[in-house]
Amino acid sequence: MAGASPPGPTDPLKKPAETKDGTTPLAPGQSQGITGASAGAATPAAGTSAAPGKGASINIDPPANTPKASDGGALFSISAEPTMPVINAKASVAGVTSGADPTPTTEFAWTATVSYDSKNTLYGVSSGKCKFSGAPAKDVTRKIDAIKKEGKATGGAIVINFDKIRGGDLLITVTATVGGQVIKGETKGWRIQGTNPDFATVNKELPDEAFRRLTCLESQKKQFVTSSGEGNAMYPQFSSDGCLGVGICQLTNPQPSDDQIWDWKENVKAGLVLYKEKRGTAKGYPAKVAASANFLKLVKDYNDNLAKAPAPAAGPTPAQAPGSTAPTASPTPSPAVAPAAAPAAAAAPASAAPAAPKVTVKVPEFSEDQLQDDTIRGFNGWAGDDGFTVGANGKPWLHEFRIKVDPKTKALIVEGDPKSGTVNAVWERVPKEDRPSTGDPGYVDDVKSYDPSNCVRTKKK
Repeated sequence: MAGASPPGPTDPLKKPAETKDGTTPLAPGQSQGITGASAGAATPAAGTSAAPGKGASINIDPPANTPKASDGGALFSISAEPTMPVINAKASVAGVTSGADPTPTTEFAWTATVSYDSKNTLYGVSSGKCKFSGAPAKDVTRKIDAIKKEGKATGGAIVINFDKIRGGDLLITVTATVGGQVIKGETKGWRIQGTNPDFATVNKELPDEAFRRLTCLESQKKQFVTSSGEGNAMYPQFSSDGCLGVGICQLTNPQPSDDQIWDWKENVKAGLVLYKEKRGTAKGYPAKVAASANFLKLVKDYNDNLAKAPAPAAGPTPAQAPGSTAPTASPTPSPAVAPAAAPAAAAAPASAAPAAPKVTVKVPEFSEDQLQDDTIRGFNGWAGDDGFTVGANGKPWLHEFRIKVDPKTKALIVEGDPKSGTVNAVWERVPKEDRPSTGDPGYVDDVKSYDPSNCVRTKKK
């Protein structure tokens, strides 16, 4: 529409007819371009020289079968593969007042750009409530620098091949010189939208079953959603929390690259890298707990209490006595709370036995199931405070599991016989009620409730 002007009159001395809305009617055989450039007069007889009027311009039209957005703009689509569409357009001279149509012999110089700003996309404006390092400030949008192609086309047949996967506003600007006059035209409201792959195609890129379920919860495996502010075109799916997470994996922190916003395969690749990083961190977590000052203090308290405990009477222990039963709430071997200190005893005789050696308390590595669950939790964020360690950002964190302690005395609970010299600490899943409201306290269960083949929830939340 920009750069277009009303056509020149066919008779310089006669004012052209006007329609009720004040515009000049189209000449026979001419069409209004999608750019809004006005059509010229009827084509004069062959052999006459073209004479552009003062209102001469360039129409730019897409192929007749090009889909349109709800606001009427031409709509091209990135494929589900994904590959960029080949953009075909036809430039033509409008507003010629006399002579033959110069379009077939005119050289048109064109420039095409694709740029993107998330300001009109669903959830494409930051809420400013996100707290992670580098989180976007309030009202920030995601902008992507324009990619650009240039060329020339005699006769007006324009073919554009972009070499990056990008969507958003498609602007084509065309100039030409006709009869010594430079004329221009440009598109308005043209867009490139995305196309979602099907579930099976996405799952082929996700070898981990747990991650297949996770992408159901995060995005229903959809890179793009309908954007009413963009003519209902399929534009990137941003996170509803206002943190500008995007795509199938809802990449948020670190913030996604330009490629990861419009190319679903790049989004998935980055998601897998992040998932593997979280798995590595989860795998190393037990060792960090074992080396922490607070855990070492619990171990010291455990040994101190053992040293203060009275020596057992001769004969079998209660657990070995005929007819005795283990506590019903404890697994086998049953966890044991470090015994409380006995009342102060009289001075031991000179012949008292030497102090018992210290018992080693090990922190067991996660089982495969525990490791998977803690990795899932890490993808959503280990928000909270475990009382032992801090994350890479130096702030407290809370994993899916924590070291079990007695709820009343806070004494360490262990499994194994201290007489052997080694016992194990016990992992317990952190209850939802002990988690902060940040993120989703029930995230792991929610992820595992999905069928990854169709993203239908198979278990109640």
